[in-house]
Amino acid sequence: MRHHMGRWAFMFTRREPCHRNGNFEKTGAQSLFKLSKYIAPVMMISLTMLLMSADLHAATLRFTSDSAFQAALPGPASVVNFDNVNAGTPIFEGVPFQGMTFMSNVDTVPGRAGLLVSAQFLTTSPLNFLGVDDGFTNEFLFGDELTLDFTDPIQAIGLSLVAAPRATLANDFLLVAGGGSVFNTDIPEQTLFDGGEVFFLGLISDQPFRTAQIISFGDQLDTALGFNIDDITSVSSANPAAVPEPSALLLLGTGLLMLGGIAQRKRQSHAKLMGTPDGLTSLPSDEP
Repeated sequence: MRHHMGRWAFMFTRREPCHRNGNFEKTGAQSLFKLSKYIAPVMMISLTMLLMSADLHAATLRFTSDSAFQAALPGPASVVNFDNVNAGTPIFEGVPFQGMTFMSNVDTVPGRAGLLVSAQFLTTSPLNFLGVDDGFTNEFLFGDELTLDFTDPIQAIGLSLVAAPRATLANDFLLVAGGGSVFNTDIPEQTLFDGGEVFFLGLISDQPFRTAQIISFGDQLDTALGFNIDDITSVSSANPAAVPEPSALLLLGTGLLMLGGIAQRKRQSHAKLMGTPDGLTSLPSDEP
């Protein structure tokens, strides 16, 4: 006579008609409940790995490679390469220029009169770059800072810094934007024919932002250490973000952990109900 445990018990107490060493193989219910005790540890490991891979402070991707930055852009990019104006054109601070305004500290050094479009040296996209009107080399100096304020919100920014040969060490340049920051490496991305060394810095954020800051570290009075800026690349925040939000990752991991905990509690409750240590050894048999 078949044992009955309710309408759902029938689903979990059917046996498969296969034999192993003269005994019936474990029922589907036994396998299911035995598997459940492994779910919680697996979920714990998954959550830990998930949280380790997420930056909980800012969902920002950092780049020191132009090609990697271009491949990760979340939408069409706008590039300001200063080539559509003549060399020698002044860039007035606070005055809009191709969708952004500039503010800097270059005027703190005597003999410098603000920002200038120049073609004094080779650059990443000839002929022009952004430099400083100093009446001589038109270069930024290590210790200069530049702030970019965009007219419309963006979610990605990248730019090239062309420095004097063998003048740059790791962490000499810092780009700050979108809740994140990135330093340069000590190896230039490329070296131009005149010896100029190109370093790329880029950030992609999941949150829109309007302001970016370029900081160089050094002594502004050391005129031997100079650099220029070119190819300021940005992506409008109207495009979908390419970076998963850390909060979403956290919610997903927490949900997985809760599912694991629920499965483990169900297994323990079943064990108490059946009066056995693991709840697997006293399920009713299909045999008469």
